[in-house]
Amino acid sequence: MLRKVAGVALVAAALIAAVAAGPRLGPGQPGTAVVGGLPQSPLVGTCLADDVDSLREVSCQAPHVAEVTMAWSAWDPTLTATERNALRAGCRGAARTYLGGVPGPAAKSFAISAAGDGWRPLPLILTSDVVSGPTRNDPIGYGACVLRVQPTEGAYATTPTVVGRVADLMPMNRRPDALRSCYVVRDPLPPPIPCRTWHLGEVLAVQVISVGDASDVPVALADAGRLAECAEQAALEIGVADPTFGGRLRVAVDGQVLGAATASSGSGLAIRTTVQLRCLIEVVDGRLTDSVIGLDGRSLPLR
Repeated sequence: MLRKVAGVALVAAALIAAVAAGPRLGPGQPGTAVVGGLPQSPLVGTCLADDVDSLREVSCQAPHVAEVTMAWSAWDPTLTATERNALRAGCRGAARTYLGGVPGPAAKSFAISAAGDGWRPLPLILTSDVVSGPTRNDPIGYGACVLRVQPTEGAYATTPTVVGRVADLMPMNRRPDALRSCYVVRDPLPPPIPCRTWHLGEVLAVQVISVGDASDVPVALADAGRLAECAEQAALEIGVADPTFGGRLRVAVDGQVLGAATASSGSGLAIRTTVQLRCLIEVVDGRLTDSVIGLDGRSLPLR
């Protein structure tokens, strides 16, 4: 019994010593509680870097993963799935407005093409999304509609880090490797692969044309004038006078039918077929190991 009492006394003494040595609360401060301000929501056109658990505003000329199209204070993490889907739908409309299109609903993932005739850069794939910041899912924060640039090998793959606004990334030579399009088989159907793996060729530009019925498509693909224009485009994209590098590479044109429709003509109805052509550069023998766009004076990545 004495041993038990002594044990209790020792524990009590230890607790008293800990309290005496530990921090103490000071006297309360009089006054009225004031509601603090919410973090300021980012402006439209702001770019955001991803720090894993938070989003940070950066210059659009610095590496980033998203571009803001609309924002508001007080993000609410308790939103239901229905409410959150409604927000995402609103974000898709904001994306269209931000890009200069007609306001209204848009798909979550969509592609934008450069204006103009002739050979143009590949369509840029974008995803519209809604995010919270500056700390993820923090009720004291903001919500924002953003655009994310998607890699060519899949609209829902990991968002790449880019430098420059969406408009800046339209030219092929401004796109990072993940936004370029290389292939191991010359066929429009298989998905493209990253250009820093070994590959047969690379898509340099596209062109949408209209021909008659399906029998006119092979004629359009074999057009010598269009192949010569593709060679000029290849020289421009690579940054060299001879895009074949003395015959080690070749220029080619292929395409796929996007659709056919009946149109009125002077003699009645006629079928018009829409075809997307691709301007390609590919290796004659061996394999390419990197993109050739903007190669200029660097050595050809050929093995």
